[in-house]
Amino acid sequence: MDPTPSLLSFGKAITLVRQRLNASGEKAAVVVREALKSGELHIIRDEHVDPTSGSQFAIVEEDFLEWLNRRGHPGDHAATHTQARSRAGKAGCD
Repeated sequence: MDPTPSLLSFGKAITLVRQRLNASGEKAAVVVREALKSGELHIIRDEHVDPTSGSQFAIVEEDFLEWLNRRGHPGDHAATHTQARSRAGKAGCD
């Protein structure tokens, strides 16, 4: 077993959230930032500086992917919300 975990830069984490949520980079950054503040995600100090951001901190990839999978698929929620609004409109609740 490799004692050194795979790490994700913040930029890569934001890109993955953008893809999963089909959201803007700004929205994805807010989601990652809130997950870090809440303690759902943790950062560690990396021995290597990320060339893009200059950061020495990263997110453990395995933990991040587990967290991202727990978030589910927002498209499911959006479709349910749209369907509920459509039903409400048909019932004269607009």
